[in-house]
Amino acid sequence: MSSNIKRTVAGVTALMMALSLSACGKDSTWAATSNGEQVPAGMYIFYLQSAYYDAVNQLEADEDGNTPDVFTQEFDGVDAKTWIQNETTNDLKRYCAIEQKCDEYGITLESTDTEAAELYVEQLWEYYGSYYEEEGISMDSYLKLYLNSLKSSMLFEVLYSEGGDYAVSDDELKTYLDENYAMINYIEVELRDGEGNLLKSDGKDERRELEQEYIDRYNNGEDFDLLNADYTAWYDNLIAEAEAAAAEAEAAEEETDAALETAEVEESDAQTSPDEDEDQVTEDTAERSETEDIDEEPAETEETAEEEAAEESEEASETEAADTEELTEDTSEEETEVESNLQVIAKSGTTPTAAVVTAVFDEMEKGEIRIVEGDEVDYIVVKLDVLETDEYYLTAKESLLSEMKWDEYDALVDQWAGEIDFQRNQKAYDRYDPEKLFG
Repeated sequence: MSSNIKRTVAGVTALMMALSLSACGKDSTWAATSNGEQVPAGMYIFYLQSAYYDAVNQLEADEDGNTPDVFTQEFDGVDAKTWIQNETTNDLKRYCAIEQKCDEYGITLESTDTEAAELYVEQLWEYYGSYYEEEGISMDSYLKLYLNSLKSSMLFEVLYSEGGDYAVSDDELKTYLDENYAMINYIEVELRDGEGNLLKSDGKDERRELEQEYIDRYNNGEDFDLLNADYTAWYDNLIAEAEAAAAEAEAAEEETDAALETAEVEESDAQTSPDEDEDQVTEDTAERSETEDIDEEPAETEETAEEEAAEESEEASETEAADTEELTEDTSEEETEVESNLQVIAKSGTTPTAAVVTAVFDEMEKGEIRIVEGDEVDYIVVKLDVLETDEYYLTAKESLLSEMKWDEYDALVDQWAGEIDFQRNQKAYDRYDPEKLFG
């Protein structure tokens, strides 16, 4: 074989190898096909990451806080690698199923929704784009996934809203609302004195007598929110009185200390120079006699100084008490208008407390009012009818529908995913081996 022929054969062989490698690389840029549509490999990698971290979250750390290697474990009876790939494949199928069902029902996003989604992803990419791209996830792949989630929400609404294939009636939604939510109003009663100290048993008994008075007033027709305002003003006044008493005691103590200090100084002066004091008193008396007539006054003693200090302290206390009373009146007027505690609570929740939720759903009838006791706070709770008007129902209807039927819809998507035409690209699966990527 001539050298020219050898070079030609070698060149053709090299070209074929290059084309083969290029085709292999190109083949791995998509992970699967469904109904002739290719699914980008970037979406496969995104779902692969999600499945991997789902597996990680199922593992428990040992006593030293170390988590075992995922790929040494089994999940649902299969090895970790297989489980992660199976979960990823299912997610890809779900993506395709949603796309195809949206086409079937003629569901398309408005241009404003698409533009908003594009803007969101662009902003996200400014912060996390380099991370995703290093992992092999392009902005276009991420955008497709995001738009698919928007379409899924639209598909759910079409299927379960009025006129849909799986429509839920208002009566069904209202029944669900009534069984799982409740409208309540409450007064939160502190079991502390004005100084913030927890009440003892006698103090708690007195406070609960006050709570019963509020219940009686409500049963006699008084507005619940005004009763809440009344309690708030009462407790604020209790705190103000405690603060005023503390300030009064502090002022009295300061006055007494000052009087005692003055008396001690005078006594010390009298003991150190009695002759000078007598001469000075004589001179002062003579001078005063020349200018005016005066009555003799007894010399000031320690006892008189204490009496004067006590009088001054009493006057200051009276003034302060008057100021406090005026301040309390002003505070009461300002606090008359308070926000209502009227709210809807969930049977599965813990707001305002778990004890209140249990009492409302397991023990109370609509229209009933009762005290729910606590260690530091009591609640005067009234249970109202959440369906008395349609106001709350209309605002919560969409979220109620999702809460009530999303699991059912999720199972429906799984069913569609199992029925669609789907072929995975083994070259992409091999190239993006989860154990190589995350192991």
